[in-house]
Amino acid sequence: MQELITKAKNQLQAGDINTIAKRSNIPYQTLYKVLNGSRSTRQNEILKAVTDFLQERKNEMERLESVLN
Repeated sequence: MQELITKAKNQLQAGDINTIAKRSNIPYQTLYKVLNGSRSTRQNEILKAVTDFLQERKNEMERLESVLN
C-alpha cells in the first residue's frame, strides 16, 4: 500500500494536494501526512482520490494532444 502511495505522490505537482483535498473533502493535513509516509485508516480513500485526480489529468492531457494534432 505504501509503495502505491509513494508512486502516486511522485506524480503530483505543486498545488495538487490542495486541489485533491477540496475535491474529495479529505482534510489537507491528512492527505499531506499520508502522502509523506504516515498511516491512516483513510489510506484507501486517499489513494482512490489521488488516482482519480491523476486519471483526470491524464485524460485532459490526451484531449489537449488530440486538439493540437
